[in-house]
Amino acid sequence: MAISRDLVFHLHLIVSWTLVGLIWTIQIVHYPAFAFIDPEVFTEFQAFHMRSITCVVMPLMLAELALSFLDARSRSFKGIPLVAFGIVVCIWLSTFFWQMPIHQHLLRGKDLEKIGDLVGSNTLRTALWSMKAILLSVFAIQIHTQTPSVESTALQSN
Repeated sequence: MAISRDLVFHLHLIVSWTLVGLIWTIQIVHYPAFAFIDPEVFTEFQAFHMRSITCVVMPLMLAELALSFLDARSRSFKGIPLVAFGIVVCIWLSTFFWQMPIHQHLLRGKDLEKIGDLVGSNTLRTALWSMKAILLSVFAIQIHTQTPSVESTALQSN
């Protein structure tokens, strides 16, 4: 059973905006709050954070990766869907090579400088996810304003 290109695109758009809401919450509220955690319980907190956030974020990121690839492929790897897929790849690279090492470091204990690095480096992912969702939204508007509706097509053929 083939999934329609439109369904893939709309699911991609929904997952993108879901991740934008999540990353802005993490950027503005959650990561800065790390500085207020008591050093005595920080390593437990950090381990809890890593386990818990992975359960929320990983399914969404995996869905986004698959959907962005399928969307780009369905459009012959051209235009905004290809750019969106490239942005997803950059987000994954940033996550695994920049944020995850900082999180691993924080498992050893509270380090205000590393918490600052976490907030600062996450700015890139926040910007990338936001830009991607906006690009996809612009593309959605283009798709829906360029595609004639069923009614107008039926009227033109009469």
